[in-house]
Amino acid sequence: MEFIWHMSTVALVLPPAVLLYVAWFGMDQQALLYLAAYIALQFTLWGAVHLLLMSSSGLPGAVYKMFQWSLFLTVGGLTWAGLSLT
Repeated sequence: MEFIWHMSTVALVLPPAVLLYVAWFGMDQQALLYLAAYIALQFTLWGAVHLLLMSSSGLPGAVYKMFQWSLFLTVGGLTWAGLSLT
């Protein structure tokens, strides 16, 4: 389960770092849409991987005790929803 902690840390640190870079140095609109799509895909896939690992781990109540998958899927889904509005 320590592997999941490292996955979570990387997935939660890199996108904000990239967004801060964009805020400081700028980016054109089309590239920003690609970046948002990448972040949405990354969070959605991390959520799916977490859910798969938790549901197949055999630990009782693992899906509820290690709930990071729900946060990843929420961020990914909301980003996809925002992209569909543009």
